[in-house]
Amino acid sequence: MYYRFNAPEDMIDLFKNINAVLKKFGSLKELILGSVSQDDLNITNALSKFGKELHKFPGRRNSYNFLIPNVEMRSACKRLNLYLRWMVREDEIDLGCWREIGKDKIVMPVDTHIYRISRQLGLIERRSCDLTFATELTDRLKDFDAEDPVKYDFALCHIGIDKTHDY
Repeated sequence: MYYRFNAPEDMIDLFKNINAVLKKFGSLKELILGSVSQDDLNITNALSKFGKELHKFPGRRNSYNFLIPNVEMRSACKRLNLYLRWMVREDEIDLGCWREIGKDKIVMPVDTHIYRISRQLGLIERRSCDLTFATELTDRLKDFDAEDPVKYDFALCHIGIDKTHDY
């Protein structure tokens, strides 16, 4: 069983799938832009298509699903959401290459630290750490900043990592 580590074959499969996306869409950006609508509340529809395209050539190992999760399989899709955060937001951490997508459309990348601290702070009560949790948390954070709710990612994560406080 794999949790954090992937085999070299997983990376080969990822690159095969990225190559197929590049041939079909021209770029990862075009795949995402072609999958998101101004009417969408968030980017989850595009995230779903992105994940499906990266599974066109199924991974040879189950660990590939940890690297690139299937959106429909109840994953919070942290890596995919983190990638979109890097590409859409622009600050000291994020690249901001894809300015055509609004920061209000991306979804909070949720890991165990974000999950735990968000529940402890009373931001969200949902018990399942899945994409619904991530979108509900993002919607809750829009109460603080409707235009850029994901900017709280780094702060929440590090509060969750910090073991010196009992929240």
